[in-house]
Amino acid sequence: MVNNNQFIPSDEYKFINYLSANLDSQYIGDDCALIDNNYLITSDCQIEGTHFSLDYAKPYEIGLRLVYVNISDIAAMGGIPKYIQIMLNVPEKLSQYFLKQLYQGIIDACKKYKIKITGGNIAKSNYNLALSATLIGLKHDLGIATRNHFRPGYDIVVTGDCGLSHTGLWHLNNIGRNPRLNSVIRHLQPIPRLAEAWILLAMTNAKLALIDTSDSIYETLGHIYQANSYGININVDNLPLNHETFTYAQMANCNPYAWALYGGEDYELLACMEANLYQDINKALKKQNFLIQLNKIGEVTKNNSFDLNESKLLKKDKQSISFEHLK
Repeated sequence: MVNNNQFIPSDEYKFINYLSANLDSQYIGDDCALIDNNYLITSDCQIEGTHFSLDYAKPYEIGLRLVYVNISDIAAMGGIPKYIQIMLNVPEKLSQYFLKQLYQGIIDACKKYKIKITGGNIAKSNYNLALSATLIGLKHDLGIATRNHFRPGYDIVVTGDCGLSHTGLWHLNNIGRNPRLNSVIRHLQPIPRLAEAWILLAMTNAKLALIDTSDSIYETLGHIYQANSYGININVDNLPLNHETFTYAQMANCNPYAWALYGGEDYELLACMEANLYQDINKALKKQNFLIQLNKIGEVTKNNSFDLNESKLLKKDKQSISFEHLK
């Protein structure tokens, strides 16, 4: 068994810490900025060649994805998305039909979550397609979820399957599109866990830490770990994996638990909450016909250590799997 008691931050993580230290801003540190204890503001982007490839992603899916990843930030604080601004940098190579399909994806995603499009900007790009959005939401009446609201004895749980998006990405890059695969769907259309976040908020009385897993489970745990003075103890063997991850990781001659821990863009929720409460939440999720469950992967500890118990994972398995925006 490998026991790693040191969190090793990525270059992206280090740069964010640098900005946090030098900007001296009270609004940095969570998935959204909380303004006047009521408004939530977040921004995210989708860049061709970084977040998607036109070789496999349809324009409608790219539009959906832009909205969904921004909503995921609002969900990670238990908020309610309301208004969005859209920015497009468009190369000449793309047709009017492509752009209309892309924007239809944006429109349909906003309709689904009752978000109003308030404007934006369109500019020519000399290189690849780039999209970004700024989403404004409201604090939920039930309260707010932040990254640092936890204490020793809390369970660490995660929704859905870990590494499923990375599995889909590998399939798209190495085999091709298969719209019947959960992993491919999860990568192309990462539906945010918004309703699930509200249930978590209600059943914990807002006494929880919450964050989305867009930057991989490993990086997400690092954010939680550095948000407070407590430690975390994670059993990697307990990470929930879809059968597709086992199948295609084996085909790729990779460790499926490395895909689960270091592969990014799952947009699931990771939460810290009172011990065993997740079992009651799972009953509520099942009763309301949700298809996902919370899985316990570790606990918050008193000592300030970052412990990964990795009987099925070796340090070398990290390789170049981790998703980093600065590489």
